[in-house]
Amino acid sequence: MNYLINTIDKELGEETASLIMGTGIEMTEEQKLSQMQEMMDRFEQPQTIELLKKFSHAVGEEIDFGFLVNSAMTDKQRLAQMQKVISEINEAFVVEMSTFGFSWESIDGLFKSRVKHTAQINSIKAAIKIYLIMVKTGQLPEELPDYLAKDPYTGRDFLYEITDDSFVLGCQSDIFEKGKERFTFHIRKKSN
Repeated sequence: MNYLINTIDKELGEETASLIMGTGIEMTEEQKLSQMQEMMDRFEQPQTIELLKKFSHAVGEEIDFGFLVNSAMTDKQRLAQMQKVISEINEAFVVEMSTFGFSWESIDGLFKSRVKHTAQINSIKAAIKIYLIMVKTGQLPEELPDYLAKDPYTGRDFLYEITDDSFVLGCQSDIFEKGKERFTFHIRKKSN
């Protein structure tokens, strides 16, 4: 099971893995639907459908993913079917994890740890691009560009603050207002 979870995460991305397993990253209904549409666009690849079949079998579900490539269905019908399938897989995943002796609290704790680690990595990815902008322009950007890695807790841009000798990227969730999940990146001022 861990191999499949890691493969889904690697092949389909963290947001998709979170959506499929029903864990972690908080998304609005609109974000979930958008993510499902992105998933359907990628699922025209046979290896992706095969990966999902393996995962559904591992959690005890016999799901036919043929609807993803069914040209007789409209996008709206495929999206509705995808919502149903995702819900079935989420429920089966929770049951499967509980049969391994993991409580939902321990699964949730492991996932939170993973998202925290992802926040650190994403902040470093974003910081590198900010440093590159600074090297090219001679100054930090006033606002974050759209293409940077996102805050994994919310799926939105990091909070961005410029200080005298650094810039700070922070997660947008209300639980981080007291300074947690804020990442400081120092800059060297040019000496004249």
